[in-house]
Amino acid sequence: STIIMSTLHDADGDEVLGEAVAGPAGPPLHHRLTRSDPASDSDSDSDSNSDSDDDSDDDNDKDDVTMVDTSGEVDRLEIQIRESPYDLPLHLAYVRALQTKAKGDNDRITQAKRDAAAKFPLPAEEVWLPWLKFEEEHVKTEQDKQNVCDLYELALKDFVSVSLWCAYCNFIENRLFLDPSPSSDAVTHVRQTYDRAIAACGLHVTEGGRIWASYRTFEQRVLSTLFSSSSSSSSSSPSDNRRAPSSSGSKNKPKLTPHDQQVQVIRTLYRRQLGVPLANHAATYQDYKDWELSLVDETAMLEQTSLPDLAKDQALQRSYTLAQEALQARLSYETSVKKPPATSSSSSSGGAGRNSAGDAESVAAWKAYLDFEKAEGNPTRITLLYERVARGMQKA
Repeated sequence: STIIMSTLHDADGDEVLGEAVAGPAGPPLHHRLTRSDPASDSDSDSDSNSDSDDDSDDDNDKDDVTMVDTSGEVDRLEIQIRESPYDLPLHLAYVRALQTKAKGDNDRITQAKRDAAAKFPLPAEEVWLPWLKFEEEHVKTEQDKQNVCDLYELALKDFVSVSLWCAYCNFIENRLFLDPSPSSDAVTHVRQTYDRAIAACGLHVTEGGRIWASYRTFEQRVLSTLFSSSSSSSSSSPSDNRRAPSSSGSKNKPKLTPHDQQVQVIRTLYRRQLGVPLANHAATYQDYKDWELSLVDETAMLEQTSLPDLAKDQALQRSYTLAQEALQARLSYETSVKKPPATSSSSSSGGAGRNSAGDAESVAAWKAYLDFEKAEGNPTRITLLYERVARGMQKA
């Protein structure tokens, strides 16, 4: 695992895996955070005390209570890290030990994560997401919010993670809607972040649908805000507002209201996703049909007039069919790479249980998938798949 992680960041090496994901490492984490940020030099207590006497007193009291490790595991790991500072498993073990043996000593735990983040790309689920969740829970000011955003940006440089992107987008989205009337600039910023997420992981066959769905949920929240404001100020009825025109219309089409423009935004998102081969593709299509029907007013519904007929939308059907075919071509590869590695039933000597044949089978499955995507020639898909290989090997 450590060797693979090193390869990922060796932009000059021969491994194409490193070439696919190498990027700027960015400044060390302790240079990017300012919220209750302890001094970079852990041996100097006076610098941190000068920032906030009250906070330091609380931290010192907390340290006196929580920094008790009767097993000696934390001290032992600290010595090992000093001897082998570039051993990622040691750093992760040290973080886990602090979380259990020195639980509550958040400054020390955070510093351990910072030290690891300055040297290695860290796993999202094990390190970044719990760390970010803790920081989010302590946001009180705009500066705190910016510090968390900076931390997310740093985390996103390590690996492409759908979970990480979803958490980031949800964080800034939820902060946005704390304002009952968010500004257009604030809404645009959230959209831009979602667009970055779609570009980064929206093609992930099995997980990409999550970020698309999150994006649509955000736009639905914007629509609800517009509908609430228009229903109280506009003279038109709610049913009139709900009848946004579809992609085809007459030449003398009236100017769209802000509400109708937002409906078009959501419609465009649905149609964009339906052109991408993702898991649960058919369910997304059905969801889109139901959503279009929900826009039709009750009178038209009863008279069966003006009902959307997506089956006659040639552009949509062509895009949907091509995406379905592309999805089917990838499902067998997805099944192969998700197959649990073979275990050796004869390894009774205390081995790990996995055998070389199982490892070779897993590597062969990923290689076949990579060869397929290389033949298809989409650089984004190829890079995303290499990222998935790296994460899979890291977990192994």
